[in-house]
Order: sequence, then structure tokens, then C-alpha cells
Amino acid sequence: MRIRETENAKSQQKHRSQQRQAELSRLYLCRKCGESYTSQERNQTRFCKKCGTWLTAISNSHQTSSRFMQNAEKSSQIDLSSCKTRFLPEKYKSRIAEAHQRGAHILRNAGFIPEPLETAFLVEEHRWFWKPEEVKFILVAESHVYTSAEESRVKIVRQRLPKNFPKNAPLNFVKLVYCLGYGEPDILDFPEKIANNPGTKDYIDLFRKCINFKSQCLKKLEWKSELLNATKEKGIWLLDASLHACALGKRQRLPSRIVKKILPISWNRYVKPVLDDTKIDQDFVWIVGKGVHETLEGKYIRGSNWVYQPNARFNNETFYEVKRKREFELQRAIRRRCKI
Repeated sequence: MRIRETENAKSQQKHRSQQRQAELSRLYLCRKCGESYTSQERNQTRFCKKCGTWLTAISNSHQTSSRFMQNAEKSSQIDLSSCKTRFLPEKYKSRIAEAHQRGAHILRNAGFIPEPLETAFLVEEHRWFWKPEEVKFILVAESHVYTSAEESRVKIVRQRLPKNFPKNAPLNFVKLVYCLGYGEPDILDFPEKIANNPGTKDYIDLFRKCINFKSQCLKKLEWKSELLNATKEKGIWLLDASLHACALGKRQRLPSRIVKKILPISWNRYVKPVLDDTKIDQDFVWIVGKGVHETLEGKYIRGSNWVYQPNARFNNETFYEVKRKREFELQRAIRRRCKI
């Protein structure tokens, strides 16, 4: 009897989790102007912010869905000359735009709202700012965390930055380890506009272990800034295999079947060309994430150069031991290559 009750409880818990996931990924659309909203945005106001029209769930209106797709395709035709960047090389913009558009089409067909192209450019601006002058070692993770258009318009207040943080760094907010505002609401101008801002302690800790960072007597922001500076100085650069966010925040993520479709698009059209242009030995390119490794294996990636995600969780202690061993091999490879 107790076993049956436990099984029923687990079944009900799984069903509630699936319902929450479905609700999180549901689109709500304005029937008048085609503007799209997430479930969280719709809960704040049930009316379109642009025209005041009642929002309708995409699954409830095929006509609305078709109109949204037409508007989305029109909005994706962006004049790249108007997308000003300081650090992202111009030659990669068209590659990013093409990969983003193809991935966005897959996401819309699956019922998800893709981030705007501007978010992809802002993420890459942060990434290219932190590119070392001499790239000695590259880590390839899965993606940044979903950052809406409204969130990306939030700015870091320069006056609130620590003195050891570079003065010319990008200030737009994105959910990426290279953005100092991720996880630090006190340095943002409108932190209340960020739906969820926990930061990425796991990747900060990964950087710390990789370069054996032991700076003491620094405040939190100064410590993080010094860590990013040191990682760049040592020649370590973090890339993402996907231009689209696979992590949606609050432990939610895109289904694996969707990730396996969009990830190779970004890889082939943008990330792989960047690696080729960097002219780095494949031995010094490691994948962060078993799923990313399995998706990319045979497409430049070598079999043993990968580690589990820093926040990976297992039911079997044996896997934790394997995780620790792989992380040790990564750290040893980085320290040997970067002379740490």
C-alpha cells in the first residue's frame, strides 16, 4: 500500500512539473499587432503593452499563430548596419543573423519565444570584449541563459563598478558569466525589470579552479572582476555552442530534441568559423556539458576533451567521481598550456 501511495505521489509530482513547464513555455499573443508575451509577462498584465488588446494563448488561435509567424519573420529582417557593436567583428554579424534566424524559426514552430537578434549581439559583445589577446585555451559551453529584450535594455551603472573592472566593458545586461551585472542587482539601473537574476556561481567557480585563483582581501565585486581579468590574462576564452539560450532560467530549459536541432546551426554557421579563425589546436578546445559533447562529437570535437556541466547532478556517486576526474584533467590541461 505504501509503495503504491509513493508511486502515485511521484506520478502527481511529475504531472505538476510537466504542467508548470508547459505553462512556462506557452506563448500569449496580441491579435491586433502580433506582439508576443511569455507566461510570466502575461501574468503581470493580461493586455498588450503596445495597443491594449487582450492577450490570447497561441494554442487557442491558429489564425493568431499564423499572424504572429508572419510578423516574426518580418521583424527578423534587420538591417545589420544599424546593429552597432564595438568588440564583435563585423565579419561575423551576418553569420550570427543567419544562424539566429534559422534557430528562431525552429523555436517558434515548437511554441517557444526566441530571444531577439539584438540579445545575441549583446551577448557576443560581452564575449568578444573578454577575448584574450592571445587565445591559449577555449571552453565551449552550451549557451547563456534566456534574456528578454526588456532585460537586455537594463544597464550596468558605471559608477557602481569596482575600480579594477575595465572602464570600456559593455554595460548592457545579459545573463552570461562575462556580464558583471548577472547576479549583482545592486549595480543595475532597473534591477526590478530582471525576472530572475541569480547569477552563475558554477561558472565563476569553474574559472576559479581552472586558473587556481586565490586572490584574497577583496570585496565580492572586486573579486569577480579580478577573476575575469585574470582569466583573460591567462589566455582562456569561453564560447557558447548555441546563439539561442537553451537555459530558460529557474531550472527550466528547452527540450533536448529542440537543443539538438538548434545547436548545430549556431555551431556550423558561427562558432566553428570563429574557432577556425582563432587557429587554435583542437587539444586546447574543451566542451563543457556531456549533452553538448554528444551533439558535436565528430564535428571538430575530440572524444576525451569534455567535462560535465559544473551544476550537473547525479543519483549515483560513481558519476560524481567521474565528474571530478574530468574536471581535474581539464584543470591540468589548462595549467600546462597556460603555464599557471
